[in-house]
Amino acid sequence: VDPLLYRNTLISNPNMMYISECSHFPLKDIDVSAWLCLSYITGDAKLPSAEEMQRRNKLDMLVELDDFIARNDCDFRYFAAYKEFCEEKYEEDNSWKDPNGEEYDMINMRVGMRFLARNMQDSGYPDDIGSFTKLNEKAERMVQMNFLSGLARGTLDPDSEDNKWRTFRDHDTNGFFRCKLERHLCL
Repeated sequence: VDPLLYRNTLISNPNMMYISECSHFPLKDIDVSAWLCLSYITGDAKLPSAEEMQRRNKLDMLVELDDFIARNDCDFRYFAAYKEFCEEKYEEDNSWKDPNGEEYDMINMRVGMRFLARNMQDSGYPDDIGSFTKLNEKAERMVQMNFLSGLARGTLDPDSEDNKWRTFRDHDTNGFFRCKLERHLCL
């Protein structure tokens, strides 16, 4: 959350709008951002006062503080303490990885989806992934697929025999779903 901006507008001049991303789904984010800006222009969505925008931004920042990855991005002392902790662990065992890393990724993706869901609802976007307070099954599937996509990228072995041709797209597709259909994705 940028303290100078409020959901695609500049707080000091709400006529200045921009299109941006708030989750791990950039194309969907850009589309929803365009819808949100259009809803402001047409009056379908109302912008609050500058004071209310700042108050709501503070509430969004509190949500982000519960997101380990987002907090690392905005709280430099927190990040420095965590980095020091990891360096100490790594010195003890150079194969150490934070056992909560996958959970942190999932939380970060869900927080981004919550902001996206809110923007979708407020703009009248013609798709439903739930609300800011409760994501639906489609949103959870999207989060799971994004997580699996990240694993596919992170598990490529540069020393494997097939490293010359293998990409993250050659990963096992179990767990991937079409968002519109209720069946496994066939590749």
